[in-house]
Amino acid sequence: MDLPVGRNRRDLNATATSGGSTVEVEGPIFDKGTVLQTVVRTEGEWLERRVAVPLLHALDAIVSGKGRESTIRVGALNQLWRRYDTGDFGTGKSGFAVYELARENKPTLTIWLVDSAVVRKTDGSGPQTLMLGRSR
Repeated sequence: MDLPVGRNRRDLNATATSGGSTVEVEGPIFDKGTVLQTVVRTEGEWLERRVAVPLLHALDAIVSGKGRESTIRVGALNQLWRRYDTGDFGTGKSGFAVYELARENKPTLTIWLVDSAVVRKTDGSGPQTLMLGRSR
């Protein structure tokens, strides 16, 4: 279940506060930062889902940004989260999924989904982050 997030965190630049095809983001969006898109409850634990701001720029997902609030489109992001949740890791593996996103009249994007709990081999959940990757 996705829950809206309405709090700022020191380690994040902005947090999302809605669950539709666009979300409102509190705080400025910094070019090298991350946005907390959702917090998901799975098997009794909370999981943060973050998106790197360079990926938002590459997807033209930032709709508006005025001062302390911005709006971002989350359709493509939600599709990537769903693929990972259903065991589709693209050309990657669990914990480090790699997706190629073809775009009309633009270069194909390589997107990494890093699940820190799986990468660190820890029990429990760590943040999951979508970010621009390098082509293999």
